[in-house]
Amino acid sequence: MNIEEPVIEQSIHACSEHIFHFHVADSNRWFPGAGHLDFKSILGTLYATGYQGYVSGEFMPKPDPDTAAEQNIVTLRSLLLGT
Repeated sequence: MNIEEPVIEQSIHACSEHIFHFHVADSNRWFPGAGHLDFKSILGTLYATGYQGYVSGEFMPKPDPDTAAEQNIVTLRSLLLGT
């Protein structure tokens, strides 16, 4: 979506009934928070559609796999739980 969609949130809304799993990566293909995408807005839109499925990371293991996984969890938890 980062490359092909002019407004990610509009695309999520338009195809919401067909979303059954949602992968995240930032604009640079690193973990969320390492690029410039607005995940608060993106995930807010996703959940406003009534989505109740999984959100998983699909990003480069940079700077290393453990750090990337940890940063993904920290970022998503802070956005989803408001912490």
